[in-house]
Amino acid sequence: MKNNSTEELRLLCEISIIKQRIKALSARQGITLVALSVKIGYTNCGLHRALSHGSLPVYELYKIASVLQCDVSDFFKPVNI
Repeated sequence: MKNNSTEELRLLCEISIIKQRIKALSARQGITLVALSVKIGYTNCGLHRALSHGSLPVYELYKIASVLQCDVSDFFKPVNI
């Protein structure tokens, strides 16, 4: 059984990947995070907070995917550096 700190670290890594992917896909589309937040009904601060804390509901990920013209699964792929 995994201990809590290992599970928390795994979750933080997943949240970080999603946040990085959304940033990268936004940049590729020429959409700022401010513009993205407005298009999905968030403030810039609210979107940043939700992405950083992993509190963005799944249906919001679908809204973001629609704006970015991508599939939700693209948010879970590692960023190519």
